[in-house]
Amino acid sequence: MLANRHCLFRYFSKMHCGSEIFQDVELFAGVEATLLAALSSQFFVLDVPRRVVILKQNQPVDALRVLLNGKAMAFCEHGLRFAAMGLFNAGDGFWWDGLIGGGVASISVQTVEDSRLLIMPSSPLKDLIHSSNRFCENVMRQQASFAERQLRAMKGLKLRSASERLAAWLLENAHKTNSKDRVDLPIEKQLLASELAMTPENLARSLGNLVPHGIKLDGKRIWITNRAALEKFVQPTASIEGRPAEHFASQICENF
Repeated sequence: MLANRHCLFRYFSKMHCGSEIFQDVELFAGVEATLLAALSSQFFVLDVPRRVVILKQNQPVDALRVLLNGKAMAFCEHGLRFAAMGLFNAGDGFWWDGLIGGGVASISVQTVEDSRLLIMPSSPLKDLIHSSNRFCENVMRQQASFAERQLRAMKGLKLRSASERLAAWLLENAHKTNSKDRVDLPIEKQLLASELAMTPENLARSLGNLVPHGIKLDGKRIWITNRAALEKFVQPTASIEGRPAEHFASQICENF
């Protein structure tokens, strides 16, 4: 279970940011530099250690959070039940629906590694929305990408077994590394199991089940020893995996 459930601002002080903080954030790409400079004094950044809750379910949303670096896990709770909902990576902003609709946060978010967070209070954020068409385009593009990720994740839950979901996750994350044959688990196994709608016990069994299909277990590191066999087991499709799956599918046709 998650270790820290306390309010973020109880432990961390504000550090106001300069306009240079926006340079490498896709959300602000193409936005007028003078506009960002004028508003930057109203934004601030936080350096947040791992395992700290930075957004709490059912609390009012008074600011947009943007991950400048690091990773965070979205999760939800109901009674004694807990479910991980997915990872946020550098450049992701959340939680828009509470800001736009004036509601409360529908999920909680906790850092899974040391991270830097940009905090954008609602008042200057609305000024930016009203003043910059390019910023609005960036927001729409980011939210469309997020919605697509969520839809593909739902398809995986509905159409694949637990072992197939795990194998697909390994292929996706190995594809992001330079070697493309190694996966270092970026989060705790309990959180990974919850994200894939599995119990930790099912995750352990599924890892064992995938060994004959081309993986080798090495602690928190997993090696893909036979990519063609693993892809044949998953049967990747662009409808679920997205565009990289087209490359996977072409390899399957060539090898089988």
